[in-house]
Amino acid sequence: MENNNQTIIDEDDLLFHVVPMKLTYFDLLTFPKNNFLPTASLGSFIKITNNTSSNFTVNNVLITNPDLDHP
Repeated sequence: MENNNQTIIDEDDLLFHVVPMKLTYFDLLTFPKNNFLPTASLGSFIKITNNTSSNFTVNNVLITNPDLDHP
């Protein structure tokens, strides 16, 4: 959604994309395929749909830049 040339991020949309625990890419690779992880959005989960290091996907979306975090 845009308002006066500013992008407004819906809080629920943002929280759906956040896993409320620190997991490295290596940690994620140890989870089995089709495993569900809770998100910061109450009652929402993301699904690890492929757990190979060359094609790691969550909800069928390729993770291209793992281990990004805010200092």
